[in-house]
Parts: sequence; structure tokens; C-alpha cells
Amino acid sequence: MAINLLKSLEPPVCGTCANYHQHYVLGVSHRFDAIWCGHCVYPRTKLRQPDDTCPNWKARKKADGQ
Repeated sequence: MAINLLKSLEPPVCGTCANYHQHYVLGVSHRFDAIWCGHCVYPRTKLRQPDDTCPNWKARKKADGQ
């Protein structure tokens, strides 16, 4: 029951979708920093921003222990 409640709190936007892949850049501190851009792989590759929405949103599967 609690797991279902947590899933319902996750907003259905691209940044929380299983089909969304975040883009990163190598910063001056020599680490990868997320940028406000990514891409969706379903049903085809297209550029998206984390706050975009679409009808193909699918919840990400949580890793064990989270």
C-alpha cells in the first residue's frame, strides 16, 4: 500500500519517466553535471526537457532498497 502511495506522488513528467535519458556535460571541476535537456526513446528518439509531458509516460522501476 505504501509503495503505491509513493508512486502516486511522483509527477508524470519526462524527468521521472522510464523512457527518458538525462544529458550531462563535463564541467570545469572534471565531473559530469546534469543539464536541462535529455531525450526520450519511446516510440522514437526525440529531444525532451525534464518538465515536458507526453501520453507515453511510464514510471521508473526503483532499485532494490529504495
